[in-house]
Amino acid sequence: MTPPPDRSGAAAASPYADGRDEMNLADFPISVLRRQQPVDVQGRKLDQVVYESTTYDPVARRRVPQRVTLTTSSRYGLPTPADENVVLALLFTARRAGDFTEPRVHFSPHRLFQVMRWSANSRSYDRLGEVLLRLKSLTILYENAWWDASGRRYEEELATGIVAEYRLVKSKVRRKDGEVPPSYVHWTPHFYKSLAGGNLKKLNLDRLFSLTLPTSQRMYRFLDKRFYLTPAVELDLREFACGHLGVMATPNVAELKRRIAPAIAELESIGFIEPAPPDGRFVKVRTGIWRVRFRRAGAAPAPEPKGALPPAVVPTPAPAAAGDRELVEAFYRAWSPGVRAEPTAAERARARELVETHGAEGALALVGPVVQLMRSKFPDAKRFGAALPYFAEAARAAEGRRARAEVDEEGARRRRSERAEAARRRADDEAFFETWLPRWNALGDAERTEVVADVLREHPYLARPLLRDSRVATRLYLEALARRADGSE
Repeated sequence: MTPPPDRSGAAAASPYADGRDEMNLADFPISVLRRQQPVDVQGRKLDQVVYESTTYDPVARRRVPQRVTLTTSSRYGLPTPADENVVLALLFTARRAGDFTEPRVHFSPHRLFQVMRWSANSRSYDRLGEVLLRLKSLTILYENAWWDASGRRYEEELATGIVAEYRLVKSKVRRKDGEVPPSYVHWTPHFYKSLAGGNLKKLNLDRLFSLTLPTSQRMYRFLDKRFYLTPAVELDLREFACGHLGVMATPNVAELKRRIAPAIAELESIGFIEPAPPDGRFVKVRTGIWRVRFRRAGAAPAPEPKGALPPAVVPTPAPAAAGDRELVEAFYRAWSPGVRAEPTAAERARARELVETHGAEGALALVGPVVQLMRSKFPDAKRFGAALPYFAEAARAAEGRRARAEVDEEGARRRRSERAEAARRRADDEAFFETWLPRWNALGDAERTEVVADVLREHPYLARPLLRDSRVATRLYLEALARRADGSE
């Protein structure tokens, strides 16, 4: 595709302002949103993380779930924001070297450090080696989330990676002019196919690497892609924050807003998005369901709401809504395939009413359900006018399906959260036992008898033979021991 212009509003101050981002990487993260490796309660590096969202499927005429699963070796850990920055620096290098004509990209580590604003020292070389090792070990499973630009559709299920092979040479020997750097990465076949096919967008790396927060960088890349098509973006808050940014999920909406607030403030401060008050930024749909709104800074102002004009001002008639002809033609293609019908003025007028009610995209999405209703209820219909009553019925049915899907998704999200919380509690319990049970076993008989007596005084029911040595009782003994150890008793 032709790379869209930079929407950041910043002038191209250096060559690094003319970077590139792969579209799928801009849409979903390939890392966790932490600079340090996340670990479980036992201190082991995590080896998997899942990001979820939804997208509208025009064929199925409904929203379908999207899921991106990152899997790696717990020995190396999951990629961090630094890993994504290295990929962007490599894309910058690949474009300048050959504009993605080869899957192998030779690079100078020192030049990568310049692009990413890393210090050129041994620590950065070690850090780069760790990043490349994690990228080599990473497997990404895309479910309805990888956009195939050549097929113009989302892949139903695709497991791929970013780096298939790499070589890192830390030699400081000065190369001859024109000599290719010995360090290189070799893209995986599917990722390279996307790059060679032009599934790229412009990205101002100067602006990106000036941002201080990893959340700000992720938000910048995601919104910069969306702002190419529209100056205003509105999304489900959970899908945006947890699915597209990688913020840790929480059932508490207020906490979710708090976690992304610093990134929003940073993007407002650099003039990338328009500032907005909290009630304009976050919109409640119903209990537990919120939307978040963004508008590109410098975009044309949004239209005034109805009734906002002063009484003395007489508004001019609104222009005809776009999409009326397309709606009528779409109906006839579905109702009478192969028969071309020229929309009449009356049909276009009625179609404009539908477009104003449902929106151009929404009205077109209803054509299929409307035709299905008519084939069962009014199979002898001839003209577009007969379809009008069925649009409202199809819209109500679609809204009902969407509401049920949201309820189902909310229930599934809640169950996942409950399972995760139960697993966390089990892990905490195991870690507690691993820490304190050896100390308990090492106690002398007198001290152990004293602790047991203290616990039985508070919980006399544990004196029963079947309960005295149970796991519940042992947990209470260990808690009492821990309190003694830290001096709280």
